Amino acid sequence: MGSARSYVRSVWEQTRHVAAWIPLSNVELGEIYKVHKGVPQLVGTLADWGIEWKVDSESEQRGTWTAKSERGVDISTKFAGSTPDGVVLKNLAVADAGAVVKFTEKDSYVISLGDVTMQRMENTRALGPQLRKQFFKLFDSWDTGWLIVTEVLRAASGTFLMSSSGSSQVELKANASVAPGGVTLADLASGFTRVGDSSGSDDFVGKGQISPMFKAVKLKIAGVGPAGVRSFDVDPQQLAEEDRTVDAEQLADDDPFLDSDEDDEQ
Repeated sequence: MGSARSYVRSVWEQTRHVAAWIPLSNVELGEIYKVHKGVPQLVGTLADWGIEWKVDSESEQRGTWTAKSERGVDISTKFAGSTPDGVVLKNLAVADAGAVVKFTEKDSYVISLGDVTMQRMENTRALGPQLRKQFFKLFDSWDTGWLIVTEVLRAASGTFLMSSSGSSQVELKANASVAPGGVTLADLASGFTRVGDSSGSDDFVGKGQISPMFKAVKLKIAGVGPAGVRSFDVDPQQLAEEDRTVDAEQLADDDPFLDSDEDDEQ
């Protein structure tokens, strides 16, 4: 779970997207996640709670989307007929073209997604009144720590590589020739095949529709005891208007959702 937690935190800090684990999996709008040991885990869907919502009819084209560890990753281009300086090939032939990804720190990673579009939920504020009803149920009530997926990053292809050992090398063979300017992280989204094996590394390659990144909202209720503490003896309708705020609030940049996990102490 340590590698997963490190990956999710790194992606959040760099991009303000919540990353699914396992990488390159499919997250859907309207799904509900809790955070366990710093990693999102599926709880259910809004449909399970009878909560209605609509998809925004417009999607945003993003092209490519990438992220990588701030340290411990080096990507070298392997041109046909030559070997990158400082690289000892283990699987690629001299005649092959491709890329060599070297990891020198534990839990370092790269992720590259191609043909990306952003799909969003329409009018997330409309979720507030529906969530309020679920929050004030006496049994099986809504947890204010849950994340509701309101935006997903969809990709037609993707590549994820991670080193759990902190010392590994992944060799990728290009399905065609590489550009004269060399291979970039964005290029790795498609068109490469891993050759051989490297102990201490994990990789996932996805084709078709994948949606491994999302943005989310959380339920915010004011005037009902301390933040995150449920109270069943207060009727929100009896509170002053300014004290009964109910809203589906976008995760703030400094939201501590990755750190507020009670399960860590168990």
